[in-house]
Amino acid sequence: EVGRTMILCRPRIESTSTHGTLCTLNTAIAARLASGSDCTSRFMTLRFTTRYTAHLGIETADSTIRHGQEPLNRFHSMQQLLVPR
Repeated sequence: EVGRTMILCRPRIESTSTHGTLCTLNTAIAARLASGSDCTSRFMTLRFTTRYTAHLGIETADSTIRHGQEPLNRFHSMQQLLVPR
């Protein structure tokens, strides 16, 4: 809506795996806003989107690269993990 500002706050994660977070988050927000949902559901979706795209991507990123800013893990929800028996 014109003239309204929304501020999204999330806890800071200490990590160097932040390369790509802003473009990933902006893309997710733009896609959700373009879906045509009402303001309340947009807000809830944006809260979920910040958690899903940014925080999980940072938390699950590969920290073995060690050359400057490491990339965000954009595929965190598609990974298969081996669980020991």
